[in-house]
Amino acid sequence: MKLLRFLSKQFLDVKKNGTKELLKKIKIFLIFLLISPFHILFFIVALPIVIFIRIIKPFLHIRFRTISTGRIGHFADDAGIILSETVLKQNNIKDWYWLQKPTCNHQLEKMVERAFYVRWWVKYLYTTNKIIPGGKQHTLETPSITQSARDINGLLYKSKGIKKAYLSFSEQEQADAKKYLKSIGLNDNDKFVCLNVRDSSYLNHLYPKVDWNYHNFRDSDINTYALAAEALAEKDYWVFRTGKVVSKPFNCKHPKVIDYATSDRKSDLLDIWLMANCSFSISTGSGLDSIPVIFRRPILFLNFLPINEVVTYAASLTYFKHLKWKNKNKLLNFKECLENSHYEYNEYARNGVEIIDMSPSEMKSAVLEMVDRISGKWIDKTEDIKLQNSFWHTYKKCENFRKNHSFINPSAKISSAFLHSSFKPVQFQRL
Repeated sequence: MKLLRFLSKQFLDVKKNGTKELLKKIKIFLIFLLISPFHILFFIVALPIVIFIRIIKPFLHIRFRTISTGRIGHFADDAGIILSETVLKQNNIKDWYWLQKPTCNHQLEKMVERAFYVRWWVKYLYTTNKIIPGGKQHTLETPSITQSARDINGLLYKSKGIKKAYLSFSEQEQADAKKYLKSIGLNDNDKFVCLNVRDSSYLNHLYPKVDWNYHNFRDSDINTYALAAEALAEKDYWVFRTGKVVSKPFNCKHPKVIDYATSDRKSDLLDIWLMANCSFSISTGSGLDSIPVIFRRPILFLNFLPINEVVTYAASLTYFKHLKWKNKNKLLNFKECLENSHYEYNEYARNGVEIIDMSPSEMKSAVLEMVDRISGKWIDKTEDIKLQNSFWHTYKKCENFRKNHSFINPSAKISSAFLHSSFKPVQFQRL
């Protein structure tokens, strides 16, 4: 019926506007035919299949979907959230997927194809279903579009004990990764941490024609993390500096600190495997940290901004960059920080706010707090609990809270070191 209405509309358009409208529609069709003859062929083949799938919907509901593959964060988040949702819901809906090629990581591509029904030809069913009116119930957008790739319903947490809710490595992939670890000196029981420090190189490499400077407020200097990495190594952790493309090497000379990001042994497999199997990761907040998130590994966020984008749905510990008024030479209080949670560098400058990175000693304190927390040695003092509760009580009042933070992981915390060094209880109570 909707298809008939669609065709009827085309006829009425021509009837109303005459020959000019008819020629316009013929021109559009011919251009499409000349540019994409194979697409027309696939459309003709796909059309009866789509109609049949719509007819059988009361008995078997099939949907055509894709997963974002251009950037590692969206790719991982989409896959992890959708897989958790599929495992938890257990309904009669069957989702068929297609992936845009090339993908940003071949290993993640393989793992997604193991977990989902992925076929190249689903793209044509998806497109045909979009063209024919009345197909809304047979498509669904990805979490990266509908919820900014955030797990706002806590599906990853709710499915954390279910094996099918995790992307899997093959036996050979596990063996290859462990062979690499052994070759550089790690034993099977050795603990390791991944250090993911954002700079501008990756996006500039991936999309060289796009100006990414507005994101630069999230960048950090990798070499300011050396003291924290050495502190971890002294605690018997190995540290892998990770990253697909980085601007400069990590000048940390401790033998247990590996600058994997600049290594000639780097691979798509190890990029994923290391982040998925670390004791915990350290990140400034970038796409790669979506890998430990979907594998339910703890994350320590250092130098994190903007403040209202805390990764509340993961087991995390967060320490923010400092914000200071340029004209007053003093730090913003918490209310002012929330009011200045901007998404572009120029916005901070325009509002007279200076961004200050954490000091190496602050990073070391946060790292040691994380180690104690995940080992069970950390005991919150009365003041720690008070500050933590005050932070979350106030944070829930921020403008985007309901949109971005519908679910808060019970293990999502703000670093005690940050709360004690940067905020006083009175700053929360004013709100």
